[in-house]
Amino acid sequence: MLIDFDLSTALLGIVLLLLILFYLRNKKDKDLLYLFFFSVFYLYLLGVLKYTIFPIPIGSGMAEIMQRELKFSSGINLIPFDINIVNEQVLYNILLTVPFGFGLPFLLNVTKKRLMIYGVSFCVVIESLQLMISLFLGFPYRTIDINDVILNVFGVILGFMVFKVFGFLFKKMVNNLDIKKSPFLKYIEITINKH
Repeated sequence: MLIDFDLSTALLGIVLLLLILFYLRNKKDKDLLYLFFFSVFYLYLLGVLKYTIFPIPIGSGMAEIMQRELKFSSGINLIPFDINIVNEQVLYNILLTVPFGFGLPFLLNVTKKRLMIYGVSFCVVIESLQLMISLFLGFPYRTIDINDVILNVFGVILGFMVFKVFGFLFKKMVNNLDIKKSPFLKYIEITINKH
């Protein structure tokens, strides 16, 4: 049996999002634009869970074979830079977290140092979840790899750099073209000016 990210998992995620939005709006007095950017970021995080955690094999014949045949340590790599640089997984691991580095400034006023702390924490949580699920299953259902953390952190940094370039171009465009600022554009401008 596989536990997969299917319609029921997605619906559970959406229900949780609605509860969080209700809380943010009514208890934290967040405006609608903040809730919009929060929702986009939340949906991105759901996508990360879908591709990094699921599917989880439980009680299937394949799971039993893997428990018998694989040494647990075969699914763990703690040696940094023990990777094939041409491997497409390298690119995927970087691209996976670019939206994190780009999107987080729209929700929090983060310094470069705080962004690094949040980025490293996010990447370590992903690998730790994979490790905990592997420990629960009794076999490495995913490879737990220090290189994934390094590449993911690089993706967060790259995403923040893209945010900075976007901010620079946004300011130039709005100022040079004398664009009337809608509330949406004002929110973006305020966010850019904070960073």
